[in-house]
Amino acid sequence: MLHLKDIEEKYKIGQKIFEQLFKLSDAELKTKLLDLLNGEDNDILTNNCTCKRIIENEVPSEINFWFYDGIKVNWSGVTMVSEHGQESKVIKFNKNFKL
Repeated sequence: MLHLKDIEEKYKIGQKIFEQLFKLSDAELKTKLLDLLNGEDNDILTNNCTCKRIIENEVPSEINFWFYDGIKVNWSGVTMVSEHGQESKVIKFNKNFKL
């Protein structure tokens, strides 16, 4: 079981990476995600997808791209979401991750 300090440490590392991505324009973010995903699932990012950025209590919390299936980005990493709701983490933000 993860201890609270472990989760806090992972959050601090991941949130810094996420905030860098949150500052990018939609076009820049799509390009960066295509690079990170090695071109996989580019139908979501290359089609006319919807981008939704969520800020909670003045803190960026999530970015979503949707075109039937979706890509969800938050402090923990990048998650693929099928149009039926099944989620699969494809990238984890940790101390070894480089943007």
